[in-house]
Amino acid sequence: MAAPEGQLGTAVLQLGALQGRLQAKQVELGTLLRFATNDNMQVQAARAEIAGLQGQIGQSLSQSGSPAAAGLAAMAAKDAEYFNLYRDVQFAQVLYQIYTRYLESTTIDEMSASDNVDIIDQPYLEPAWQINIAPVGLLAVVLLLAVASEFYLVRPPAGWARHGA
Repeated sequence: MAAPEGQLGTAVLQLGALQGRLQAKQVELGTLLRFATNDNMQVQAARAEIAGLQGQIGQSLSQSGSPAAAGLAAMAAKDAEYFNLYRDVQFAQVLYQIYTRYLESTTIDEMSASDNVDIIDQPYLEPAWQINIAPVGLLAVVLLLAVASEFYLVRPPAGWARHGA
């Protein structure tokens, strides 16, 4: 996969190194010219090397035949375009993975739908009606007392006299 950030960084570092060497050679040429003439071999070698460095700088600045200053700008534009396209591809891949997982889960759910029947256990089944023991027992005691009181009034114990007779 292309790595434009690496290419741009390398190009900038290479251009900076070339410009640094060019400046160093220009300083060296200036120093040589103080002590030697233009016909000196070291002066001519330094001028040839300066011309070569300037050619390399011009070549690195204009990679596609564009003006010298536009070389790195064109590379930066290509870098931005690449990142936009790369971001779009990453987004599409994430969407594809999400939809694939969703499809897998729905397919599994559909295939196992007949197996997912919930069985209710017996203790949780409610009958049609239930009897509450405490109120029914209380009702039985009240009825028993009522019947006992009726027999008590109808037939008093021996030795008791009835009122009104």
